Amino acid sequence: MAESNEVKIKDLFSKYEKDGCVDQAALTSLIKNEFKGDIDVDENQIETILMLLDQEGNRSVTFDQFYKWYCRDDKLEAVKNDFTCRLIQKAVQTFKTFDKNDNGTIERDELQHLLKSLSFDAKRQQNAFETLDKDKNGKISFPEFLSWLNLLPSLE
Repeated sequence: MAESNEVKIKDLFSKYEKDGCVDQAALTSLIKNEFKGDIDVDENQIETILMLLDQEGNRSVTFDQFYKWYCRDDKLEAVKNDFTCRLIQKAVQTFKTFDKNDNGTIERDELQHLLKSLSFDAKRQQNAFETLDKDKNGKISFPEFLSWLNLLPSLE
């Protein structure tokens, strides 16, 4: 039964994916077409969903990321709840402020610049980066940033 569900979700994803990923435009189409009646979403809400799902900071969603999200009963809750959505959108704006090179992640030097302006010494800057960089890939993704802010809806 679960395999049948995975095939259906894979087929849905395949209708919108390009090169194995769904970008913001495709995610917009997917949600507007497939969730008609469930929610009327605007671009900010779509961006919120994308930022929550995008683990690599490449502004796209892989099938695995989509599948985990799609199988959740509360997949649209973060954008249905106006307060939560506004809170996450504010976090998106803050994240983008730190992401000086606009590549979808916060690198060590971008975080150090901010922390230095807050009088963090080198050791505290290093500790902060290590705390934020949960997957130890040298970059801070938006979900890692939200987790640090303690705002991340659990995606497990």
